Amino acid sequence: MKTQDVSHFEMVKKGDGHTLLRFSQQAKKEFKTAQFIELPTVGKSIGLGDVLLAVESTKAIFELESPIAGEIVSLDCQEGSLLDLVICLKTACS
Repeated sequence: MKTQDVSHFEMVKKGDGHTLLRFSQQAKKEFKTAQFIELPTVGKSIGLGDVLLAVESTKAIFELESPIAGEIVSLDCQEGSLLDLVICLKTACS
């Protein structure tokens, strides 16, 4: 199931031309039973609306589209949970 619901992500634009994406509180509630998350690779360029990652939850796989275009610079699970994932993208606009 493919979804472009931008409410799945919170975006934080940094002054250095990078944007941080993390799951919103709504997404954390929706995917709290997530069993697996297929992550993008560092260095991959994505366009607006491209599949950014896939979340496998109970009996369904959700492909989440990127709300922005850019190059993936890093992936970090700050709290140790995949739902606390932070994706850093180098974006065209700073």
